[in-house]
Amino acid sequence: MTDASDFFSNMLGGMDAAERANTQQQAHEKEMTGLIGDVLLVLDEIDALKVHSQKLVDNGHEIVPARSVATLQKKLLLILKERGVEPIPALGEMLDLDLHYVVEAREAAAPPEQILVESRRGYTRNGRVFRKAEVVVAKEAGGASDADATGESGE
Repeated sequence: MTDASDFFSNMLGGMDAAERANTQQQAHEKEMTGLIGDVLLVLDEIDALKVHSQKLVDNGHEIVPARSVATLQKKLLLILKERGVEPIPALGEMLDLDLHYVVEAREAAAPPEQILVESRRGYTRNGRVFRKAEVVVAKEAGGASDADATGESGE
């Protein structure tokens, strides 16, 4: 009887270890998700700074930090890529509501639903959408309203 008792005790102990490992894995995943979300917010600010710096350079101002911003952005994107986080292609692409969130639709000399502007970059993590890209898409003259282009009914 002791052998059977030891067997069940060891089996239950093993299940407890597996449950602890699973709980630890879930906690780690939650922590990583939060960390990546925070890093993406910093990257958003770097993106905005890069655009602003480029405008100054385009207007004839020599700005050394503009190169530093671009270098910092590349390094941060590389770090994220090593952890399975990659930007979602947007500018010039056709709208994919699984990857893109429409913030505006405007008349343009482009095919309907082609992305004209990327307002905020989107990302995937390990092949799954982490954050949709916020985009402006083309619409036909007199075409659908902004709400129609987002796929939302407005109800």
